[in-house]
Amino acid sequence: PVAVRASIEAGEEALAVGGPAEAATHFLDALELVDTSRTPVGEVDTFVLARRCAEALIASGRVQKAVKVLRARLAMLPLEGSDTDRGQLLTALASALMLTDTTDSPREIAAEAVDLLRNAPPKLLVRALLVQAQSLGGWHADEARAIAVRALELAERHDLTTLAVELHTTVAGL
Repeated sequence: PVAVRASIEAGEEALAVGGPAEAATHFLDALELVDTSRTPVGEVDTFVLARRCAEALIASGRVQKAVKVLRARLAMLPLEGSDTDRGQLLTALASALMLTDTTDSPREIAAEAVDLLRNAPPKLLVRALLVQAQSLGGWHADEARAIAVRALELAERHDLTTLAVELHTTVAGL
């Protein structure tokens, strides 16, 4: 557990100073330590850790590796697992897939994430709606705009300023 926490802290520090490649390495180490630990590492949310790892991998240009990490975490979720955990991982996966040339549908994955996060905290739902709107992009601009506006209303109602700024940008681009 000490090594896991140290790896996570090192990853966060690396991200804070603009070192996403180094951060990704630390987060990957932490995930491996958790996965190979003989005793449960209860205080570490592996789903949050996987998402942070994927963010660092994407920021360092390793999108395919991010997709692989997210898919691995999704595969580890029990079927009766948390809708919130699954929804957050799917949101991150859809976002990553939009950066790749793939036969997978970021649009379908984002829609599934939104469905799973309908009763989640507003920040999680707004993030999923943002990704869903972005995944619809130019092909379904009217639908994307409607989803983005709905997400923007939620973001403003719940003072989610960073997400609101992203949504304004998304709406403007549609």
